[in-house]
Order: sequence, then structure tokens, then C-alpha cells
Amino acid sequence: MTDSWIRSTVMAALLCVPSLAVAGEEEKHDVIQVALLQIRDAAIASKPEMAASLFADDLALISQSGKLYGKDAALFDLRNGFEAWDNSEIIIRQGGDTAIVTLVNNRTRTGMEPAEFLVMQVWRKEDSGWRLSAQSSVRVKQKTPPAAK
Repeated sequence: MTDSWIRSTVMAALLCVPSLAVAGEEEKHDVIQVALLQIRDAAIASKPEMAASLFADDLALISQSGKLYGKDAALFDLRNGFEAWDNSEIIIRQGGDTAIVTLVNNRTRTGMEPAEFLVMQVWRKEDSGWRLSAQSSVRVKQKTPPAAK
């Protein structure tokens, strides 16, 4: 599978789902946007406790290798030193107490090359606020430049 095929397939599937966003939901979108920035700040500072309250206790995080991790592993990962973390192309589809968030995450771990990921998250509204309850991501392979002739 090529990266463009994966990206096209994910985007086509998401376009088939009717938008759950309705008028007046923008303030809730802002809360999730702020939460995404808080997770970014925790990753850059290597301080997972800054984001711990944003992760549901039953968080299901599916890694690029297909392994399933929970909240403790997700928080441990934020401790592993990131030099850069940028989310773009953020789309929030919300209905009631659930929001589906898709985004492109570009990040650089200390001592490693930059990497780009397509991310899909499920956020749930709980009594104490919005919590990330599930996330899956796939790494976008960087294109190799053509060989010089």
C-alpha cells in the first residue's frame, strides 16, 4: 500500500460519515483544540502529568505496529523527549457527548528524524470534561528522492 492510497482511503471513509458538528458546538471544539495543545505541551516538556487528566482511564491507543496500549503506556510515551510536535489539518466532528478528531501530527523525538502521522481520535464528554478515549495512527512514509543520474 502506498501512502497516498492510505491517505485517500482514510479521507474517503471520513467523508462518507456525515459531519456531526452543529451550530453552537464551536466552543466545545475549542475545548478539544486546547486539550490537543496541552498534550503537545506535555510531550515537549516531557511532563506527562500535564496531560494525564485528558486521557480516559479506559484509553485504547492502537500503535503503528498494531499493538493496543492503555493510559499508563500513553503517559509513559509522553515522557520520552520530543523536540517538536505540530498538529495540522485538524477536523472535529462532534455529536452529543462524542467527538471524532482527525489530524496530521508531525513530531520529532530527541535524537531521531522527524516523522508524520495520520491520527484519528475519539473523545468523550464525561462529568469532569472531554477525555481522549481512543486513538489510532499510521506513520506516513517519507518519499525517497530520485537517484541522481
